Amino acid sequence: MTDMKIGLAQMRVRSQSPRRNFSELKQYIQMARLQGAHVLMCPEMCIPGYFVGDAWERAGFLAELEDVHAQLAAETADGKIALVFGSLGIDRTARGEDGRVRIGSALYHARRGGFEPHTRTGLPFTYKTLSPNYREFSDTRHFTDNRSLAFAAGVPLGQFVRAQSLGSPGFVAGLCLCEDGWDEDYAHHPLDVLVKEHGARALLNLSCSPFTAGKRDKRLRVFSAKARSLATPVFYVNCVGTQNVGKTVYGLDGGSFVFSSDGGLIYEGGFFREELAIVSFDPDTGACALDETVRMDQGVGGTAVTSKLARFSLDTCPTNPVAEKRVALEATLAAVCEEWNIARTVIGVSGGIDSALSACVFSRVLGVENTFLVNMPSRFNAMLTRDAARALAENLGCPFLEAPIEDSVALTLHEMKGWTFGPGARALEVTGLVRENIQARDRSARVLSALAASLGAVFPCNANKAESTVGYSTLYGDQSGFLAPLADLWKHDVYAMALHYNAEVFHRVVVPAATLDVVPSAELSDAQDVTAGKGDPLTYEFHDRLFAAWVERWTRFEATDCLERYLAGTLERDLGCTPGLIARLFPTAADFIADLERWWSLYVGMGAFKRAQAPPVVALSRRAFGSDHRDCLGPVEFSSRYLALKGAALAEAALAECALAASPLAMGTVRPGSP
Repeated sequence: MTDMKIGLAQMRVRSQSPRRNFSELKQYIQMARLQGAHVLMCPEMCIPGYFVGDAWERAGFLAELEDVHAQLAAETADGKIALVFGSLGIDRTARGEDGRVRIGSALYHARRGGFEPHTRTGLPFTYKTLSPNYREFSDTRHFTDNRSLAFAAGVPLGQFVRAQSLGSPGFVAGLCLCEDGWDEDYAHHPLDVLVKEHGARALLNLSCSPFTAGKRDKRLRVFSAKARSLATPVFYVNCVGTQNVGKTVYGLDGGSFVFSSDGGLIYEGGFFREELAIVSFDPDTGACALDETVRMDQGVGGTAVTSKLARFSLDTCPTNPVAEKRVALEATLAAVCEEWNIARTVIGVSGGIDSALSACVFSRVLGVENTFLVNMPSRFNAMLTRDAARALAENLGCPFLEAPIEDSVALTLHEMKGWTFGPGARALEVTGLVRENIQARDRSARVLSALAASLGAVFPCNANKAESTVGYSTLYGDQSGFLAPLADLWKHDVYAMALHYNAEVFHRVVVPAATLDVVPSAELSDAQDVTAGKGDPLTYEFHDRLFAAWVERWTRFEATDCLERYLAGTLERDLGCTPGLIARLFPTAADFIADLERWWSLYVGMGAFKRAQAPPVVALSRRAFGSDHRDCLGPVEFSSRYLALKGAALAEAALAECALAASPLAMGTVRPGSP
């Protein structure tokens, strides 16, 4: 046999946009033809998008997909190129377990103007074998898979997985979709079946894999091990762009790759880059070699893809974790703003670190001329932070406005004093917390929303992940916004990224020293006076790590786990805190327990209530709020184990205190240092 040329189309996929995706894919087909490719691999769900909500339930959407599938098959009518692509498999002869037309994530092989049918089902596609139902994925809500079909038919799974002759007679390729390669926690192993039962000489995996920090390394580790253990080359294609599940927005980072049969890396796709790779493959020996990589924003022969995403793409994924998250955040926001037709933003800048980082990100994504910065001081805002907000705007070159809110807040407070309910009712009492929340709501609900509407813009929510965890925000105030771009970054991540922008992106001081040095504070009362070192009730060096244990660990901590480890003296180690930090913050067990109960109660109580109403979050970590971290609105309760531990700990502390009080030293009968 002669070498085959296999193309990998690392294309941008837009949700619920079959026509747009088809138009983009045609450009890859044209380019692949120019490069002499025999087969073009395209990502999973590259026609409808993977995350489309419940659009699968719309008959018109399914009909549109079928029409596009037929047009894609027609693209292969000349017999010079074949397509292997992922889309929705629609079987109108059967019903799924949801009672609708049977559908599922499926793989199509188009050649000579038609689709190669599945040998057992006769359908023009093959369903995915393994359906993920964790994190943001809930495939079986609508989708059928090969496991359920094999079980219903009472036959081995191998009759439903797909090995297909590609290009040359006698060359069998194992065709599979994303999760089929991530099989370590499943009872079935589709790639093993394709090689050991069907004799596949190469494995082609079509993927739609969202970005999370550090995922590149795991992808490479998993599939390199597969190629090595099966002694079979692996071709993996992923898409780029952004998709969302309503409450959580995901970036798709590409990172397509080819591994040789010994697990060696032959090719790795760019980071958030739209590109086409052509790889030569010898079906006899299994040898692979990269021929060419074409950046689709540059194109060849008059074919090019243009999008804002190209500005933030890189040749490779950064090895610096902060840079990796920063590029992913910028690329995802660029794609989101382009798809949602957002050209301008208004950002409330307080002089603090969160709003400063938000301004840096949006100024790069939308341009400084389209990033309007507004400082909205009350009498509680220090000149230190007001000046820092202005300096940030000057350093970035963004339009800036100072819009004081003291008069409007005073008017609201004055009017509330005269409000009563019913005859003889007393005037309302405006507590300190009510006053604080009035300021926060005045800034967002009145000033920012009015400015954004007037400018044809939107405004973001600047909350970080620690604040989102415990609801340290004001409903309809600083928690408002079209999107929460920083809500998957802990406070220490925010500081690290701001420093990274200064040092590695702008190469000068843009985020002012005052912003980096000032104590984090909402500045809503005299008790939060930054000039006196008064700030948020959160000690971020501890609480970031405590909250991360509740939110991000695969086996998540709860209050009981934290108290057990505190009493055993291992909590600092288990959280990764600086030794001695907990003892410094909490001199007694009672102090620690009071802090733990305060924040745990907010996390599962009011924090969950606020997260349900919060803007969508841009996912950067392995457990982002929204559909990845799902909440239940209910009562706050502590386990019986927790209550027993607490009771014993407080009783022991009380006995120790009584013993100390009764000692001769405490009673004054013995002087320190006396014999």
